[in-house]
Amino acid sequence: MLDDRVTNSQIQTLTCPRRHYLMYELGLRRDGDRRALNIGTAIHEGIHHRNLLRMEDVANAEADCRGIEYGVEKFMEFAPAADTPAYADYRRDLQVVWALLTGYFWRYSEWDAGIEIVDSERQFAVHSKKG
Repeated sequence: MLDDRVTNSQIQTLTCPRRHYLMYELGLRRDGDRRALNIGTAIHEGIHHRNLLRMEDVANAEADCRGIEYGVEKFMEFAPAADTPAYADYRRDLQVVWALLTGYFWRYSEWDAGIEIVDSERQFAVHSKKG
């Protein structure tokens, strides 16, 4: 079955058929700055790891610390060479990842104390009725 879904990005490229062809038919993308994506991935992974630990009845404080550590380690996988200009940004972004995970877990530490986590990252499908 063909997938007839269209994303907002695809719609925006329809004004330039060549751009649409390059991006969605050939799968070519610009080589851009991935810093925000790398930070987001690390944050997401840290939170997910913490939730998995909480599902195993690991104490909140320990799960928080291990979630932060896991997110930071994930971000370190994106490290550029130390002798490149991008390394200064990477070092700053590493601190951002640590601070965001620490702040997130601190902010929600009391809120989720009584919540049982039963699953993390479960995929689900939403079906819409056409026409």
